[in-house]
Amino acid sequence: RKSEAFSRLVEESKSAECSSGSQVAKKAGAGRGREIHMLSLRLLRNTWRHPFLITLNFALNLVAAVGVGIFYWGSGYDTPGIQNRLGTLFFILLFLSIMSLSSLPVWQSDRRLFLREVGSGSYGAFSYFLAMVVFDMLVMRVLPIFMFAATYEMVGLWSQPPSRLGWFLLVIMLMNLCASSVCMCVGAATRSAAMANMVGSFVVLAQLLFGGFLLNNTQLPPYVEWLQWVSYIKYAYEALAINEFAGHGYTFTAPEDENLWLDAQGEEVLLTFGLDPTAFRFDVGMLGVLTFAGLFGCLLALLVGARSARY
Repeated sequence: RKSEAFSRLVEESKSAECSSGSQVAKKAGAGRGREIHMLSLRLLRNTWRHPFLITLNFALNLVAAVGVGIFYWGSGYDTPGIQNRLGTLFFILLFLSIMSLSSLPVWQSDRRLFLREVGSGSYGAFSYFLAMVVFDMLVMRVLPIFMFAATYEMVGLWSQPPSRLGWFLLVIMLMNLCASSVCMCVGAATRSAAMANMVGSFVVLAQLLFGGFLLNNTQLPPYVEWLQWVSYIKYAYEALAINEFAGHGYTFTAPEDENLWLDAQGEEVLLTFGLDPTAFRFDVGMLGVLTFAGLFGCLLALLVGARSARY
């Protein structure tokens, strides 16, 4: 029996040697695909065993979507209605930005395991990065966004033409992905969870400050004016406001005098609050650019960590 087992082993080694050339040729593509597949299965098993985080994420998004719809129900087209519509848009971005902080520990919790497995050659850093990013962004950032379609209808945001709802969902989805990618980059670049939380919270607050709602960006001092151009909140808020106000009429009213009112086009409302009515496509494009920049920084930090683990 031992001789038979040994002969089979010899035959298998010979066949392996004969096919080594083709295996080397296919190793790069097939090996990476298998790595991503196995890492995705491990993430799925871990989620199945511990579903609390994903369940909580969906529950909080549902509560926020319905809550905002109730609080801003049926906003009008007068001065309070203008304020409520802008407040609705900003609060949604504020909520999603805070929720994106849950991406900070994505790399922190498994850092030691990642460095050990990459150092041993179990898989590549890019495969790990791609599996984690796709899993986190699809489940945690993309799917819950569609709940805010209910908010859109409950508040009475402008729905003509119907494509405005689609643009609304696309913009907040891009903003959510961008915020998550920035938090992932911070989490990958820092060595501890405490440091990641401190830096991540500061970054999100800075983004909100220069987002165009708390400060009028046209009145910023010259030495800090450039900060608005790296704020993903600024691009998302301006794009949502353009989608809501452009091409529609509103009325400025005075509470103390019902006879005092002023009709204004949506473009005039946008200019009043320091927003550019012609910047919609630019804003959407910049959200994509900042998302890829955050992901690239995250990948770079992981590659540096993987290199240090191997050497």
